[in-house]
Amino acid sequence: MSGIDKVGISISKKLTLQDYNTEIPQEVKVVKQQKVKITVYLSQESLKKLNEMCSKNVLENGKTDKSTLVSEAVDLLYESKK
Repeated sequence: MSGIDKVGISISKKLTLQDYNTEIPQEVKVVKQQKVKITVYLSQESLKKLNEMCSKNVLENGKTDKSTLVSEAVDLLYESKK
């Protein structure tokens, strides 16, 4: 057994999951929700605004799809109507 193997075994014996708090805080957990495909009819003006927002988000944040923007809009509208 080489010296590196011995060190590896020694480290693995010292580092066990029981020595650490392995619970992930609630705010860190990411839950991927199932998506549902729908058809939505928009006016030309609304579609133009959606496309502009999508383009702006791509430039600012990288990849952004229209589904994400529509979901965020629905969530914001829902919260404002409570």
